Amino acid sequence: MKTTTRYLLVGLWNSVFGVGIFLILSLSFPKLSDSLILLIAYVVSIVQAHFMQRKFVWSSSEKYFQELVRFSGAYISQFVANLVLLQIFVRFVGLNRSVSQIIIVLILTVVMFFVNKNGVFRAR
Repeated sequence: MKTTTRYLLVGLWNSVFGVGIFLILSLSFPKLSDSLILLIAYVVSIVQAHFMQRKFVWSSSEKYFQELVRFSGAYISQFVANLVLLQIFVRFVGLNRSVSQIIIVLILTVVMFFVNKNGVFRAR
């Protein structure tokens, strides 16, 4: 199976996992703030996503923690970019939130493929 196909399949799983963790935490701890639940879900999701990409997409054997730090940095940057782009698309372009987010996810999926391929998981 091609790397791009594996990346998309693992990405689909990672998305389902991330939303699932958020929902489980929301239902299990209804008194926690949305922000805290999102933060916890995001941390768990990043670690899980790194493991899945490391093993099933990139077959990396690099030192785990160093690679996890790079991966986390890339995905935190992605999160910030998503926030900024969402504001631009909604406030300045005039698209609704849902359409904007779909476009942003498509753009960032392609960007993150190359970030992972050439930065996070490249052979060192």
